[in-house]
Amino acid sequence: MTRIWGIGGRLVTSIVIVAVAAIALMGVVCLKIMEERAVALKAGEAALVAEMVRAAAEGGGGGGEALLSRARAGGRIRGYAVTGAGGEVLTGERPESAGREGRTVLYADGVKVRLVGAGRFTMGSADLVVEARLPGARSLVFTVPLDDIAEQLSAVRSLVVFFAVVDTFFIVAIGIYLVYRAVIGPVRRLEAAASRIAAGELGVRAAVEGYDEIGSLARSFNTMAESVEEQIRSLESVNRRLVEARERLVTSEKLASLGRLAAGIAHEIGNPLSAVLGYVTLLSRGRLEGAQEAEVLEKTRREIMRMDAIVREVLDFTSPDRGGGCATAPVEEVLKEAVDLFNSCGDGPAAQVELEVRPGTPPAGMDPGRLRQVVINLLSNARDAMAGGVIRVSAGPGLLDRRGAGGPRRRRDDPPPPASGSGGQDAGARPAVVIEVADSGPGLTDEERAMVFEPFYTTKEPGRGTGLGLFVCREIVKIYGGEIGVRSGPGRGATFTVTVPARTGEDGDAASPTKA
Repeated sequence: MTRIWGIGGRLVTSIVIVAVAAIALMGVVCLKIMEERAVALKAGEAALVAEMVRAAAEGGGGGGEALLSRARAGGRIRGYAVTGAGGEVLTGERPESAGREGRTVLYADGVKVRLVGAGRFTMGSADLVVEARLPGARSLVFTVPLDDIAEQLSAVRSLVVFFAVVDTFFIVAIGIYLVYRAVIGPVRRLEAAASRIAAGELGVRAAVEGYDEIGSLARSFNTMAESVEEQIRSLESVNRRLVEARERLVTSEKLASLGRLAAGIAHEIGNPLSAVLGYVTLLSRGRLEGAQEAEVLEKTRREIMRMDAIVREVLDFTSPDRGGGCATAPVEEVLKEAVDLFNSCGDGPAAQVELEVRPGTPPAGMDPGRLRQVVINLLSNARDAMAGGVIRVSAGPGLLDRRGAGGPRRRRDDPPPPASGSGGQDAGARPAVVIEVADSGPGLTDEERAMVFEPFYTTKEPGRGTGLGLFVCREIVKIYGGEIGVRSGPGRGATFTVTVPARTGEDGDAASPTKA
């Protein structure tokens, strides 16, 4: 996220606002003080003029009026008037501002000076109105202009603004320098240390500068970083041990599987091999007649064929076709071939096969020969489980969990599961082909269903199976990224479900089907 308004900007803005406000307040206060002093000085001069006029009037003659005329001519007063006891104007003309309200700035010895027309912060058209008592029940009123004070204050105001701007610039510059040195710099160095730790440099620590809040924060950060480093080192150590333990466990499982497979092969081959050894011993004695010798030879041949079948199925498991990444199997064609081959074999109880391939079934992404082998094995197991009956084979489009075995998978026409994502679809599913082979046999118990795909496990009578057929089917299906499962129960028959990835346009150009 882009940092638009950081702590540095906020601090600098605060400094600017405080500095401007403080300097502006100081300028206003200074201007008001100068204004008050200038007005007080001007009021004192006006009162002195009034005293001089009153002294001249007491001495007789026209000295007072002459003094007022000279003051008016010199611009020291704006206008004047001498009034009688009844308020009539005796001499001069009564100034307009004499009747306006104002603030009294001086009152002494019968002389009253008022400030009228002044604004809150500017003098404007302000005047001083001076009122004084004269001998003979007369009164004197005149006004003193304050234009010179207004001009002086305007010049002082301009000077104050200039120095305020200069002072603000220097105060802000020094404040920014101090803020960045005392706050922003340490915070950014702390941020850089945190970023390096997040990138994997666990040994990085923040520089501790001073004993203020920033220094305390840096020390707390270093303590936290040490704790995090210790925890991460501990987790890494535990993870390494877990990986090593998992590798040892996988190796042990592989060795155990190899041991079980070897033990199963030895057990399954040991029985016919013992029989062959016994038959060879009888033949070597030369005591058998022609018919007996032929019978022994036939039994020997069958036991050898049994061992050959075991070896071939083991080879099918250990070396399935792993280069079928681009193989394509037309499902309907392969299933029909598998059913035809199964019917032509005629080995075992008679069984009727019903085949259904639903419209829209895509090709399977596996070798056709391997798919045919899986289906024939399932058909053979279904026939052996029944004493005659119907085997139902169906195929259709479905979904396969992309996350691998163990995830949820379903057929397309099954009720959909609750949506877990925003789109209401299986986020980890991809198109697949679902093939089912169902029989009407006695079914499987829970124990048998749990073991049915294990090597050398069989529920058939001795001599009728090797116990490798379903195991080989599972391994072939897994090679192509699919899965095989079974649904069964005592007295309910068994349904084997094979789910393999479909070959769609998203998988690229499909290879031509391999003819078995």
